[in-house]
Amino acid sequence: VRTQATGQGGGVFGLNFTGQGQINQVNVSTGVVETRINNILRQNFPLSVYVVDKVLLPEELFGTKTTPTGAPPPDADSPSSDEEHKSVGSRVKG
Repeated sequence: VRTQATGQGGGVFGLNFTGQGQINQVNVSTGVVETRINNILRQNFPLSVYVVDKVLLPEELFGTKTTPTGAPPPDADSPSSDEEHKSVGSRVKG
């Protein structure tokens, strides 16, 4: 499918379209984000404009989609959240 999205130097950002004919639904994916196509804003040859639920981030700029495996471990130098809360309310008397 040809789109208006072009990269630097004229490169084209890839879009993947999948459909489920039984429920009349079309999804679009960039490799980073997947969303469904909802409504047609404009359909006049040679241009059609559709509503999508999410911003389509191109894989060429943002890399591939990664699945979250949980929060990353805290840095050894950074205080834990308990220590932060204790130090916020403490006073120094001299």
